[in-house]
This record gives sequence, structure tokens and C-alpha cells, in this order.
Amino acid sequence: MKKEKLIAILIMISLSVIIIFIMINKDANVGFSNKAIYKEGFYFDTYIKITLYDCKENSNSSKDFDSILNECINICSYYENICSPSDENSELYLLNHNKDYLSGHDYTISEELANIINKTNEITTPFKSKFSIYSGDLCSLWDFNKKTIPSSTEINQSLNNLKDNKPSSITLGASAKGYITDKIVEYLRSQGINEALIDLGGNIYVIGDKYNDNLYGIGIKKPFSSTGEIIVSLRMKDKSIVTSGIYERYFENDGKIYHHIIDIETGYPAENDILSVTIIADSSMVADCYSTGCLLMGKEYALNIINNNLYEDVECIIIDNNYNIYLSDGLAFENDCVVLKKD
Repeated sequence: MKKEKLIAILIMISLSVIIIFIMINKDANVGFSNKAIYKEGFYFDTYIKITLYDCKENSNSSKDFDSILNECINICSYYENICSPSDENSELYLLNHNKDYLSGHDYTISEELANIINKTNEITTPFKSKFSIYSGDLCSLWDFNKKTIPSSTEINQSLNNLKDNKPSSITLGASAKGYITDKIVEYLRSQGINEALIDLGGNIYVIGDKYNDNLYGIGIKKPFSSTGEIIVSLRMKDKSIVTSGIYERYFENDGKIYHHIIDIETGYPAENDILSVTIIADSSMVADCYSTGCLLMGKEYALNIINNNLYEDVECIIIDNNYNIYLSDGLAFENDCVVLKKD
């Protein structure tokens, strides 16, 4: 019974994240066992699942897939101990509550946490007018469980602290899962894994091209759909797919929607012409940062920065307020699915 309840919970959770279905090729003629091996867990305040598909009948027999999956879970546990904003024993939590740091004094952090912070700052450079990892105090004013709106005094105080560069708690919600996903991908490839799906609560990475060049089928949820309706589908290989949407965490007050992606120019949830942004990239950390950054900046800026950016592998799908679908230059529709344009 407990197992059945867990499965039911996982199914419900899956409806709230960007990936609605993963199409698995079951053609026995392609020479695969059709068996997938996976591990699940609860990290970073969300359910995660790592699946290995390349368990071929007569090959890779020497690989210990269970040990490989266990190590992937260990990687998640290791980085949760570094990056968790809520675990009182995590390095980030201790940093954000350290009196020396908050009073402007030097405070030593690990090389790993410093690397995540520095890479986040580097990747999010195009979005600095509206995004900052040092907005933890501002973002914490918004309690989406209690559905309360902070006072203008509280918001203005936090904004003034940001403008004055006063020490503030750091938030890595727009980058940490992407960074960790990339670490898992790096490990799996080092172990010779050729076909896998990593899902860290909506941060998706597909390794390989699926069975017999069949690619992975990915559905993006229609914003605010209560039934899990798919608004657009993709077919991808060897890419990360990450979506940010204003429908993921929000509440309504007097007919107005307040969502979790906070604009540091105003101190309030971003207001523009975007409902959701899906980023496709080689790096999940880049996809993670860009999905948040593009949603903050609006459709015109987002398409411009994607189409002319230094990250040549980054593409996007934007759903606007009227549920129109916009693709960056490197994407196209093929048989009703979004694919990368062929060279």
C-alpha cells in the first residue's frame, strides 16, 4: 500500500513539472531488452528520478547499473548538503545565517560553493537588471504557502539594501539544480552510459538519442492547465530542457496573480508578456539560469538575447500571454514537434 501511495504521489507531482511524458520505444526488433533501470528520491524539495535506458541484452554486461545509479543519488545528496537554502546544516544555509557574512566581514566558503556562485553570476550577466543571487532576503518576503503579500515598506527596504550592495542572503534557486544535473551527466558519461534521462524536479537532461535514433519525446505543459494538457511537444537528444513558468508557484489575490519569479527592479513578481519559457541547451545550468532570466526580461528581449548570444547552443520556446508559441532561430516545427534545425 505504501508503494502504491508513493507511485500516486509521483504521478501527481509529474503533472506539475514541465515534462509530461517520456515516450519509450518498445520495438523488440531493435535489439534492446526494453528494460529501464531507475532510482528515485526526494532532494532539493522535489522528487527526482534518474533512468538508464541503455541496458542492452548482450552488451554492457560488466556494468553495475545499480551502483552507477546509487552514485548519482550520492551526488544529489552531496550537493544538497552544500546548496540547500532550508537545511540548517547545509553550507549555503550556514552562510546566509552567519553574522560575520551578514555584517560585511570576510567569510570563507568551500571551493564548490564559490564555483556555483561565480558561474551563476557569469551566466546571468545578460539579466542583471532584473536578477540577482543576492536577492534572498527580498524573495523570502513572499510566502506562497501563506499567500501573503509583503508590505511596500518591507519590499523597499530589501530593494534599498540590494542597491547599496549590503550583504544579503544568497539564493541559488535559478541555478543549483542545473549545476547538479550537469555533474550527474558528466559522471554518467564517464561511466560509459549512452542513453539516460535525468529529471531533477523538472530540470531535464536527455543523454543519447534513444533507441535506434528515435530521440526523446518531451511534452511542455500548457500554462495553468489543470489537466496536464500539452501545448507543444519536442524531440531532442543530448540536451537539457528546463522550463520556468508563472504558473508553477503562485496565488491569486483580488483577481491578480502573484508568482514566484521576483523582479529585483520592482520587488514584485515579473509582469510582462510571457507565461513560460523553455530553454534547450547543452548545459543544464545555462538552461536553468536562462529560463528564469528570459522570463524576467520579456519576450522581445529574451528572443533577442537567445538569437544573438555567446552561448551558441541555447534555444528557447516562449508561450506568451495569449498562448502563442514563439521559437528561437535554431528551432523549427517538424511533424507537429519542435526539433533543432538541421545544419
